[in-house]
Amino acid sequence: MYAPIPMVKAWSLTPTSVAETMSSRPGPDGNPGMQWQLDAAQPWSPQGFVSKFWIPQTEEKPTLNQQYWAVFRRPAQPRAGKDGSADWDYNWRIIEGGWNLAMDNALSMATAMNESAPPPQMPLPQGNPAPQLAQQPQWRSPYTKDELIVRQVAGKIAGYLVSSTVIMPENFEEWTDRYYRIIMGYPDEGEGDANASEVSDIQQ
Repeated sequence: MYAPIPMVKAWSLTPTSVAETMSSRPGPDGNPGMQWQLDAAQPWSPQGFVSKFWIPQTEEKPTLNQQYWAVFRRPAQPRAGKDGSADWDYNWRIIEGGWNLAMDNALSMATAMNESAPPPQMPLPQGNPAPQLAQQPQWRSPYTKDELIVRQVAGKIAGYLVSSTVIMPENFEEWTDRYYRIIMGYPDEGEGDANASEVSDIQQ
């Protein structure tokens, strides 16, 4: 397992070519604006692949072969086909206000932005969705919590009587219902109105 790549990093950049005109590509803040277009080796690429970078026109036109320190931000997800384990798995962009800084200032800015931002998340493996927890079966008892406790006691009484008399009833549930009704003061099924009236008097 590898450590997640920080969202913001500082690198030095050395332009190998600078466009004489300005580009209208969206800027670091996502809004369109005139910008300088320059070519430079990717500071995160071991092979030194050359990419195009853009900075707002408010910055001074970059000078060829001069080293500039800049602060870059990566997107949340890596490029297609990459697992996000390395810097070169992402498309980094220069952030607004993060160009032509002193080295110490660039490193400090990247550190501060990473500390104030949510921790980077490990990208999910492509093609393998996050595991879903198994759905637990939903079951609701027809009895209240107190009634369930009473039924538990009634079941113990019925079990004790069965074991003491060595009599095995055909339907143990009937025995549980019977002693549940006795403990709760309910009339047995089939009893007359007189018994029901007596139970009502007891409950008052």
